[in-house]
Amino acid sequence: MNLADVMSVLLLAVRIRDRRSRQGLGEERGQEVAAQ
Repeated sequence: MNLADVMSVLLLAVRIRDRRSRQGLGEERGQEVAAQ
């Protein structure tokens, strides 16, 4: 596994988490997660 693979997996995980938090807890929480 090289660096490009790690980065793409990380980006995918962040996107999924951001989408879930927006659905569950609203837009504020989604921006909070995106900022971190």
